[in-house]
Amino acid sequence: MQVKNCQQLIILTMPTIFTALILVAVIIIVSWVFVAIYKRERRKKIVELLDQFRRIGIAKNLSFSSQEVLENSVIGLDGILRKLLIVRKSEDGRFNFALIDLNKVKNCSVQKFYRSINLGTSKKEEYEKQIDKIVLRIELFNGEQSDLVFFDPLQDTISRMHELEEKAAKWEGILSKLAQLKNKGKEAIFREK
Repeated sequence: MQVKNCQQLIILTMPTIFTALILVAVIIIVSWVFVAIYKRERRKKIVELLDQFRRIGIAKNLSFSSQEVLENSVIGLDGILRKLLIVRKSEDGRFNFALIDLNKVKNCSVQKFYRSINLGTSKKEEYEKQIDKIVLRIELFNGEQSDLVFFDPLQDTISRMHELEEKAAKWEGILSKLAQLKNKGKEAIFREK
């Protein structure tokens, strides 16, 4: 009698288990499809951005010794001509570029911008600072400046923040070193006169 009850219980639970397995498989497949679509679109966006970067570089006779691909921009350094090319894709889909003569760079620094977020309740407000953006600020002798966004929480995951901050610091070092070389040369020329 107990064997018959066990067989009936197995027969009754098999459709439930089978349904659960199908449901899990469907969820996995749908998730995989969304991830594949996202990766394909991201790859397409990067290829399009790099193509514009390459075209502008060729038009300006630049040869890049270093380059970096960010979320919506690409930067490239032509060390011989001392030029920095920045190509950005705006939200409306247009490409903008800036060509910076490193001989005109006064300063280069990583800047962190913060925002306050209320984590408390309506009765007791409790604010916490969170990083809003990490940018590489390039200041020119004529007072102009250009900000290149390395981390934006609306576009980048928080897990990439440290990596992108390190990339910004790397570029700060490269550009600051090149700017100092030029400034030291100006001082030497000034002293000789």
